[in-house]
Amino acid sequence: MDWQPDWERFLVFVGILVGSYVLMRWLVVPILRRAAHSTNTTWDDLLIDTRFVSRLSWIVPPVVAAVSLPVLELDDDLESILGRTMGVLVVFAVLLALSAFLNAVNEIYQANAPNGNRPIKGYLQVVMLVAIVIGLVTVWVIVSGSSFGAVMAGLAALAAVLLLVFQSTILSVVASLTLTSNDMVRLDDWITVPGTDIDGDVIDIALHTVKVRNFDKTIGTIPTTMLVERPFINWRGIDEAGGRRIKRHLLIDQASVRFLSDEEVSEWADFEPIADHMADKQAALASQPTAPGGKGDPRRLTNLGTFRAYADAYLRAHPDLETESFTAMVRQLQPRPDGLPVEIYAFTSTTDWAEYESTQADIFDHLIAGLGRFDLRIAQAPTGADFSNLVE
Repeated sequence: MDWQPDWERFLVFVGILVGSYVLMRWLVVPILRRAAHSTNTTWDDLLIDTRFVSRLSWIVPPVVAAVSLPVLELDDDLESILGRTMGVLVVFAVLLALSAFLNAVNEIYQANAPNGNRPIKGYLQVVMLVAIVIGLVTVWVIVSGSSFGAVMAGLAALAAVLLLVFQSTILSVVASLTLTSNDMVRLDDWITVPGTDIDGDVIDIALHTVKVRNFDKTIGTIPTTMLVERPFINWRGIDEAGGRRIKRHLLIDQASVRFLSDEEVSEWADFEPIADHMADKQAALASQPTAPGGKGDPRRLTNLGTFRAYADAYLRAHPDLETESFTAMVRQLQPRPDGLPVEIYAFTSTTDWAEYESTQADIFDHLIAGLGRFDLRIAQAPTGADFSNLVE
């Protein structure tokens, strides 16, 4: 290049660029900030807090400077360089402003939308990704002087390469759309991913990753595609149902199971919690005292069956269990070498973790302590005390 710059006009150009930036930065933006904070609405505050207005003001200086170029009558080569530079600055300023605007939209949505736990962050990131691609193409058009159509035609020829390069992003977009459209995961959902250490509350759902705060307060990150490709557990249904399941068993020493004597039957018949049960059982035994066909030993009540009836009555009378809307039962499972499992199956009336554990512990404290009254024993491995008693 053989042009000789006119330093005075060039300095005027620089002064216009810097002056318009100072004007926007120190006058216009503060006025808009005060105006936004003086209103009762929150969306305008978020536009300020996410720096959208500040970044939007960055567009003005290069635009004003580019408009002043013909008036300054600089050398053609210098004017072309400065014009293209201002064009590139405008593109980057628009992208930065758009990024801040999308962040503001996301925060406004989460603060005001009734379904704010269904995040739109992934969609907004897709929009931003498309905008970045268009912005880079525009920058190339400005710098090279090529036509937009020619550049897009060249990109179309590289479509296979672009698909390979952006393969993970495309898969993440599809996975994010799948998660959101099928309502598989929401913010604040408790999820567990088998085979990983992910077990906690979802705190962020982005395009590529889902961030989870585990119950030990660590932060785990899992690819969005993994939640679509492999099974995981979402415990949201517990909160939606309003109850949390208790499913735990007692191991009964099978050697302690026996028939009740006539005196014990009379005693339990007067015990109010199971009086109706005992009356029904006695009536059934009276109508059919032996097995079908009239052969075999007479049918009799057992201490284990009576205990199950008592445990069932106890569950239905418990104030912290919901037995009307949910299943509640005491059932006997397959006998095992280490004992006979008697399972408690019920739902608490609260989903709070601490209250749930307290209720569950209270129920089993009571039932374990009451086993001796039915002459039943808990099956457990021998302890040191057992061996000491044996030696003595």
